[in-house]
Amino acid sequence: MKKTKVIGLSTRILFILTMLIVVISFYSIIGFISSISGETFKLNMDKNESTGDWALTLNASPTNKGFLDLSLFIELTLFDSNDQVIARGSKHVLVKAGESETFSVALNIPAEFVPSGDLENAKGTFQMELRVRTLGDLVGLTQIMKIKGG
Repeated sequence: MKKTKVIGLSTRILFILTMLIVVISFYSIIGFISSISGETFKLNMDKNESTGDWALTLNASPTNKGFLDLSLFIELTLFDSNDQVIARGSKHVLVKAGESETFSVALNIPAEFVPSGDLENAKGTFQMELRVRTLGDLVGLTQIMKIKGG
């Protein structure tokens, strides 16, 4: 066999293996995203009546239906009307293939940032960043959701 044929065959095999790895990676990520529902991620707000402070907690129990482990990073940030950070909380979790992982992220919001006492009508922005990565963080997806209030 000539060297050029060996190189051509090797290149084709490498290309096929690379495409197979990418397809399996995206299958794992899409399977994970499709498992997200209202039961998987729950957002709770509670007010401490004695101090007036608020606690915003995201409870999550995602399932990895794919073939590869997934690295999940979630960050919750609350900004005031001048885009200054009021509260921030984050969590990094490894979800093994075929398993689920339970975790929570909490934000403590001081009462002085909610002068009306009603967090749902307060002025500012709530931001949630979700990063899903697999294959040693080589393949992934990042989603940032912003909700403005007031």
